[in-house]
Parts: sequence; C-alpha cells; structure tokens
Amino acid sequence: LLPIVVLKVLKEQASKENPITCERMFEILKNRDKNGNVIDMPQYEFPVQDCKSIKRQIKRLKHAGFKIEGVEKLPVNSDDIEKQYRIGRKGVYLKSDFPDEDLQTVMDAVLFSRYIDGAVAKNLIEKLGTLGSSKLRENNKQINRVDSVFHIRQKSFFKVLTAIQQGIREGKKVRVKEGRYAIKNGEKRILVKEKVVSPYYLAVVNGNYYVVAHVDKEDEQGAIEHLRVDKIVGAELLNARILDKKNTQLKTVNSFGEYIYSHPYFEEGRVEYV
Repeated sequence: LLPIVVLKVLKEQASKENPITCERMFEILKNRDKNGNVIDMPQYEFPVQDCKSIKRQIKRLKHAGFKIEGVEKLPVNSDDIEKQYRIGRKGVYLKSDFPDEDLQTVMDAVLFSRYIDGAVAKNLIEKLGTLGSSKLRENNKQINRVDSVFHIRQKSFFKVLTAIQQGIREGKKVRVKEGRYAIKNGEKRILVKEKVVSPYYLAVVNGNYYVVAHVDKEDEQGAIEHLRVDKIVGAELLNARILDKKNTQLKTVNSFGEYIYSHPYFEEGRVEYV
C-alpha cells in the first residue's frame, strides 16, 4: 500500500512550484507538520520507517512509468532500481498530462455551461481539479460560484442530444417529445407533444442548440423546422430512414454552411435564389 499512499501525497501535496522532499513526505505520513507537531491527516497516515523507504517507493513509481520530476535516471546498466535513479535535493512532484492553464479553461467552460446541472458541474470541477496541482485546487475552492450561474433543469438534455446526433450520423429518424409550459385551471403544467423528425443538422445559435429537421406530418410538404433541443424532454432513435433531402426544402442545399448563409437570422423557410 505504501506506493499508493506516496502517489496520493504527490498528487495532492506537491506541484512544480512547490515540490515535496522525502523528509517532508515522511513527516506527512507520520502526521506531523513542518515543526514536528502532531496534526490530523488520517488520509495519509501510514507506518513508514524512514525516508529511505519513501525514496525507494518514489524510484519504483518512476521506474513504473509515472512522470515524477526531480528524479533523474543515471547511466548505469543495472536492474537495481536503487542504482538506476537519483532523487534531487529540491524535492519531487508528479507531472500532470494537463497544464493548470488548460484545466482552468475546461473548468471555466463547465462552470458557465448552462446545459450542465449545477450539482454535476460542481462534482466535475472537483474531479478536474485532481488532475492539476495543489495550487490549482486551492485557487478553485470558491466553487460556490456554480450556484450563481444559470443551469437548465432538464436532466435528460444530453441523452436527447446524443439521440439526435446518432440520428444525424446514421441517417435515421428520431421520435422527440417537445415540452412546453401551460396554465390550465390556474395550475402550471407541462404539455408534451410527440413528433417524428428527420434530423439533418445540429446548430448552436445564440447559445442554444437547435436541430434542423423535417417533421413528419400528414401533409408531406418538405417543410424544415428548427427545434430547440433544450425544449425536448425525450428522444428515441427509430429504425426508419430519414426523408431524402431532395424531398424537402433542403433539396438545393449541399451543406450547413450554405444553409446558414441563406438563413442569416436562422429563420425557417424555403431557400429562394434571386
């Protein structure tokens, strides 16, 4: 278990700016602060004998492929790990595959994404923090900001989005359930309307997802509609093939770029050339 505990300390207590020495790690595993006083850190407590045993585990972790900086490999032809590696005096840290700057960018994207539930966003940001340095985690303890950002309450949003994406990719129809609020007898209710659509394009307009699709109706006129994805409460992929574009208002459109060029304000309607 010692290698796992040492790896945990490296992940949570060390960084490039603040590497950790074997002596300091020994103190942590003995539940001591820098002055030797007993502290309550049960998550790290381990019956380690001395600094040499910690150094051996760090060398083994390095030998196993973990990117531990501060440990250099010596030009020695030997199977003895003790002879292969040397630990620097300044301390060591576990190098992350993701720089703090990149992780912070992703964390901010999660924080301000209105499509991710607030509780899910908070949990995801905490997980992302474990991939970075201890400094990054300290800087992001103001996680309560998540509650002040608007997040949609539609729990099935990503399931709906995935079904639509799969329909576009496989050329299959999708049965969707559109929900809208209505006041009936003084009570607020959600009315659900089912539609079978042939999805062609997925677009993000003014911060909202839309699916450009043909909706099956009794009068097959080939009309194209823009359905807002966060207003769809359920979606099911069907085996039926989508309606050929040649039979819709998209018959003269070869790409989404061409479609949006002819609909600059994303208004529905037939493409007309003048």
